[in-house]
Amino acid sequence: MDFLTTAPRPLRIGVVAHYYPPHVGGLEVVARQVATGLAARGHDVTVLTSACPGSPGRTVEDGVRVRRLRVANWFERHGVPFPVFGPSLVWQSWRLVRRADVVHVHDMLYVSSWVVALLCRLLRRPYVVTQHVGMVEHPSPVVRLVQTLVLRTVGALVLRGAECVLPINQVIEDWTRSKVRRVQSRVLPNGIDASRFRPAKPEERAEVRRRFGLPADEVLVLYVGRFVPKKGYDVVAAAAGPGYRLVFVGGDRPAGVPESPDRVYLGALDPDDVAAVYRACDVFVCASVGEGPMTPMEALLSGCAVLVNDDPAMRALGLGDGVEELAMTPERLRSRLAALAQDPASLRALTARGQAAVGRIPTWSEYVRRFEATIGEAAR
Repeated sequence: MDFLTTAPRPLRIGVVAHYYPPHVGGLEVVARQVATGLAARGHDVTVLTSACPGSPGRTVEDGVRVRRLRVANWFERHGVPFPVFGPSLVWQSWRLVRRADVVHVHDMLYVSSWVVALLCRLLRRPYVVTQHVGMVEHPSPVVRLVQTLVLRTVGALVLRGAECVLPINQVIEDWTRSKVRRVQSRVLPNGIDASRFRPAKPEERAEVRRRFGLPADEVLVLYVGRFVPKKGYDVVAAAAGPGYRLVFVGGDRPAGVPESPDRVYLGALDPDDVAAVYRACDVFVCASVGEGPMTPMEALLSGCAVLVNDDPAMRALGLGDGVEELAMTPERLRSRLAALAQDPASLRALTARGQAAVGRIPTWSEYVRRFEATIGEAAR
């Protein structure tokens, strides 16, 4: 199915995402950007998701109705983002699907996705799936086994039943087609908000560093994301060394991690503050495995030099020599960061390479236009 260029009629669109802001993560950002973008284009959008502590059960956010259900988050404490929903998921999903013209499912690994996809098939509602990941790299063999079982059973049914599966990059599409037959798929890369992520204006970097208590005259190395193995948090945290300071955004300092002057934890920040911290830092590190996160593109737009893991999913972002690939271990990363901190000319050269690549980064407005055409075709 090719992407169309004509906008569909206004639709009632149901969205299911296991997490949604204020929960922190890349999928959450995508879910909100797409939902609010569709609402801004005149569609009636309702999101069904899990509730974070302190988040309201029902609200309207930027024109989108959001219904948050209570969940147990036992597994997230062990680095597995898998909320456990109660029985209310079934009847709330029924309501969502019954009133929708078309449904948008974020990934196939989660209970909420399984229930909504099943109800779509029972009620004969078309749905599309955004495929954010393939097989998630995880140190636990139990987690890897569960993923394999899901893929071979209910996950495969979710993907096969979709009008279209939209992997975020070519690596994920190739992986999906190799594991699940008879899947209709087309790559749709994530977009980035170029108005939010931009280089610092004169004096802005110093002001942001003051506001967040960051040192004014040190090389700052930034990590943004959850503190879990697949994001490479452990590699980055272990790469602290002289000549630079590591800055972590995504949560509080994990229990058991000692305080250190080499590492600063800023917590879970709202999107505007995250963008400001990007502008205050010199180098961004993405050590993720098996996924193509948006953070390297956000960092490039913000004027950072970018180091990424030597991984096919990173290369699928299409940033070329705008980023530097490194087979990341704590030792290799520490050595490279020390070299950049000690050689300002090399750091400036890597930053300049990144700025030359920003024109390859897609925008959210383009993403929403193409996605809108896809769901319009699915609804028809």
